[in-house]
Amino acid sequence: MAKCYICKEILNKSNSSIEHIIPNALGGNLKSRNLICKSCNSKMGLEEDAILAEQLNFIASMLDIKRDRGQPQPIEVEDKEKGKKYRLLPGGKPEMIKPEIEVVNKVDEEGQKKINIIARDEKQAKSVLNGLQRKYNISNQQIEEILESIEIKEEYFKEHLSFKSMFGGEKALRAIAKIGLNFYIYSGGNIKWVDDFIDKYLSESFDILSRISFIYLNYDVVEKQEDEILHSILIIGDSEENMLYSYVELFNAYKVVILLNDSYEAPDLKFSYFFDVENRKERNRKYKLKLSQTEMIKYLKKDNELYKSNIERLITEMNNIMRIIYSRHQSKLINKIIKDAFEEMDNKYPQEDNPYITSEMVSFLSREISERYVTYLIKTDRLEYLNPALSY
Repeated sequence: MAKCYICKEILNKSNSSIEHIIPNALGGNLKSRNLICKSCNSKMGLEEDAILAEQLNFIASMLDIKRDRGQPQPIEVEDKEKGKKYRLLPGGKPEMIKPEIEVVNKVDEEGQKKINIIARDEKQAKSVLNGLQRKYNISNQQIEEILESIEIKEEYFKEHLSFKSMFGGEKALRAIAKIGLNFYIYSGGNIKWVDDFIDKYLSESFDILSRISFIYLNYDVVEKQEDEILHSILIIGDSEENMLYSYVELFNAYKVVILLNDSYEAPDLKFSYFFDVENRKERNRKYKLKLSQTEMIKYLKKDNELYKSNIERLITEMNNIMRIIYSRHQSKLINKIIKDAFEEMDNKYPQEDNPYITSEMVSFLSREISERYVTYLIKTDRLEYLNPALSY
């Protein structure tokens, strides 16, 4: 019979709480009702989960990962040259935040000024017009006429966008530690080997970060298929080194080790979990990880040399993720270019008048695709992250 691993109360339908092993906001799919009761759930880092999710939201949003509830939050980015801010919707589509309003000083023959408005949608355009209504004496009828005549355009975004990111910090690392702890208990690990860690995790006086560290080894811990993005969790019980520890890897890039027990005296133990975040499928993958007590102490000390090394490796891993994301977006955009070109051909050559594809139609289609694709190559979306900071 399952018990809450904090208060030891027996869990049932009325007091159990659904706990995602990896937070839902990061696309986590593995969950259990046999870990924590409702009253203890608030003690185990809901705020910490939110901070970790915020740090990794740009990856979740750019990949438009699916979740049990809700969807990734948009990302605010900036065009450094013009000082304009935009919002990237899940999947990476840019959207204006503020409308652009230009009032032309010259008046027309009827003595009226011309106002140019660029808005993200009709709703925002209407809001702008309502705001200008009194100042420029615009009637309700004129607003409706303007809205009926607005021009809707979709263009390839050419600005160079950037955003800043922060990784780590006590609360985010505590959220990672909870992932490792929850997976150990979920997998059937003997709770007596983590009781001390749980007490330290809940204690305000103990520095839990002395048991948690970013870790970037000189080899890939988890073997992945080309351009595959995984969430990975490992539990290692090493009787030779007397250590029980967890390794957590999120989106291939955020890599953390958690020392659950440094006096482990049970048989060797291995639990593993690999989740394909884009296809939402559990995978079987090979892995290699064996740390000595000396290596564990080195990582947990977090000296300056190790910090610099972790920053360099984090940047490398993030570049790899951005490369994969760019490749995904490129493929989607090319598919969209082809689809739009076919729709344009259907509009110009209706099927009822053109039951067979002619050489003229083929030429038109080829021209549309090539022109759109060349425009894409010249004005391709660009996104960068600036100086990622890593904090313990």
